[in-house]
Amino acid sequence: MRRGWLIAAVALLALFGVQRCQRSYARMATVHVEVLSHTATKLFSLLASGRRPDSMEEFRYPSARGREFLAEFDGDSARISYAKLSALLDRYDELVQRAADARVGGIGRADLEAMEQRRDDVLALAVDVRTELDRE
Repeated sequence: MRRGWLIAAVALLALFGVQRCQRSYARMATVHVEVLSHTATKLFSLLASGRRPDSMEEFRYPSARGREFLAEFDGDSARISYAKLSALLDRYDELVQRAADARVGGIGRADLEAMEQRRDDVLALAVDVRTELDRE
């Protein structure tokens, strides 16, 4: 009888651990999505107002951390939210690179429109990731 309880207790603890890890992934992914969304908005707002960032490091760092997160949770790579977060990071990096290029060469109207589109893409992908995280 005791052995049955022991097996049940171990199984319950294992299940709790799996659920805890899943919630941890979702919670951490949500934080990365929020930071990327806010940082993309900040970068575009800065450029749209005619100002240039002193350094692009502030804008590159969130992507680097997001990619570290994906590497750390590569066991979750089968999740749809994982793939969408990866796509979000790619689009965010395109925005940052475009802004860095424009920072050196100047920002024309076409550059600003392209960056606005990339910012909008980042925000739309962020909604997709959040929606998928809620489903999972």
